[in-house]
Amino acid sequence: MTDLKIVTPMLTKKGLEGIPEGLPPEEIERLQKLQAKLIDFLLHLVQAFLRTGYYTPDHPESARAKEGLFQQFKTLFEVEDELSFLVREEQEQKEILVEGLLPEAQKLSRMMIKGMGELYVPKFAQYMERKDLISLTLKSRMGQEEFTRFIDIMSDPSLIDIRRKQDKEKFTQTLISRGVLNISFIFNEELLAPDREMPWRARVTISRMRKDLKMIPIFEKMMRQDLHDIRRNLLRDALRPNRQSDLLCAILRNSDLAATMKIERRSSRMRSSLFYKNNISWVPPKYFFENTSPSNN
Repeated sequence: MTDLKIVTPMLTKKGLEGIPEGLPPEEIERLQKLQAKLIDFLLHLVQAFLRTGYYTPDHPESARAKEGLFQQFKTLFEVEDELSFLVREEQEQKEILVEGLLPEAQKLSRMMIKGMGELYVPKFAQYMERKDLISLTLKSRMGQEEFTRFIDIMSDPSLIDIRRKQDKEKFTQTLISRGVLNISFIFNEELLAPDREMPWRARVTISRMRKDLKMIPIFEKMMRQDLHDIRRNLLRDALRPNRQSDLLCAILRNSDLAATMKIERRSSRMRSSLFYKNNISWVPPKYFFENTSPSNN
């Protein structure tokens, strides 16, 4: 059982890294305000994940905490979007990358004030490692009841360590059976083609695409949506954070890896669907820029 004292620190304003050049002052100000809200939400979300056994799910304090957390979550989104956590090895230690709302991925350790980062980032990285997760994504389409069930599952003591195959299956089935569908996650073992040369971020995207596409029959049954709409939304969601041209090209070149037995395997059809206008129209032109990082990122 993880017993953490809940801390609500005074957050100091930190500069936003990686703002594309040429943005108007009002957009920079909007992003800085968004980052402040995001940092506050992330702190409380990580605390909720780590608060295993602190309260039972039906305890009044637990219910109040989750209700407030959901309201924080919804205020982050002006349009349909998502929030992702990526675990990456950096200099012999785990780093958590936060992606989805800001123009570029941010290191959680740099977003939080120093004391909070040193306390919570290693604990959160260990939490993700115990679940064998390299990626966890929350979609803005999630409603309050689904969000509450998601938090309950993620802090369930019986689902903390899920490295074994049967535990991963139990975790996945628990999410599905409780109607938690507006998330995406990738286990370490699901990272595709380690021997094929491509940027790490492109590999994560393609691995997510393959896994999400395999879930289409379940989504079609439970969400009662048209198969083509589900497929388009899944591809759009997976591609949304990739705004650098080299990453998009790498995903296109390696899109054959995303095909499954139940999905059309002809690469031309897969590739045309990846970059059809409905899948890239969400990217604001001001955020669509050339490669600014090494190709092995």
